Amino acid sequence: MGLETIRHELPSLQRLVVNTSRGSAPPDMVVDLFEDAPLLESVSFDYSTSFSTIIVPLDQITRLEFNLHKQTPASIDSCLTALNLVPNVQECVFHIGASEPWTTLPTIHHPRLRSLAIIAEPLRDNTQKGLAAFLSNLYVPNLKSLVVHSVANGRQWDHYAVGHFLSRLPLLESLELKCDNIKSNELLEELREATSLSSLVLSVPTNPTEKLLDYLSSTDAVNLLPFLVQLQSLSFEGQAKPDFVYRIGNMLACRMMLAKMKRTANLTFVKYDFSSSPSSKFDCTGHATDPRENQFTITRQSASFIFRRRSPSHLYPYTTSSSG
Repeated sequence: MGLETIRHELPSLQRLVVNTSRGSAPPDMVVDLFEDAPLLESVSFDYSTSFSTIIVPLDQITRLEFNLHKQTPASIDSCLTALNLVPNVQECVFHIGASEPWTTLPTIHHPRLRSLAIIAEPLRDNTQKGLAAFLSNLYVPNLKSLVVHSVANGRQWDHYAVGHFLSRLPLLESLELKCDNIKSNELLEELREATSLSSLVLSVPTNPTEKLLDYLSSTDAVNLLPFLVQLQSLSFEGQAKPDFVYRIGNMLACRMMLAKMKRTANLTFVKYDFSSSPSSKFDCTGHATDPRENQFTITRQSASFIFRRRSPSHLYPYTTSSSG
């Protein structure tokens, strides 16, 4: 292989990235050059590589990633199997596709995992329930950060699997959802399961975003059924309606009132990225809340809107900006 000289000469190696250059690795290939690397803690493999071909000190690994090679995602079963082999891993990033139809998916209990990112890549066939197959076999009760991306997959959003998975995450603090076919009722039902969220990032269609903002602006909804009561940071991405800034202003005023009543935490950061700049005549001043009760100053900077608390002793920035 030409790399034999590095064996036992890797005292400072901390991160290993392996990408096969042509298709896939030979089935009988075993690389054991990295098993004696005392500081190695992060590994990144492509879809055709596994711990059976690349030997590493498994107990040391705290970060694991299965990335893309030539637009081919890793199979679900290979990701679950790899996760089961690294008992001390705390952060995982998986670009997943479908499961192999001839394999039995393992059930994984992993109490040490704290951060998980799942990017469900577009599939080359009509295989359904990719997320469901992955999430239903994974138990990570101490997870604090979750990212789920499922865009342009040509398949239905796996609503029940995602909701059930969130219900098994009592310590989840940060959630990012990016999907292009989630329905309004699905989004609200799933977020009801995430009772400990303090940070939420959403890139979802317009209607679910509108419904969420309306729900967060409702005092009755919070009084009757607590909803995102710990939320402190909220971001919306990929929207094309600058008039959402009105709804955001109403929501902020409502949440401030509920925070004073100790019904919710203080919402201290809101970001709104929309995909196109609003008209130069677009002005949200005076529309976000009743001017007599408005507790924010609202200014426009280019394609951005900035909300600031009027009280100098409680100056929290709320920003909306354009990515276009």
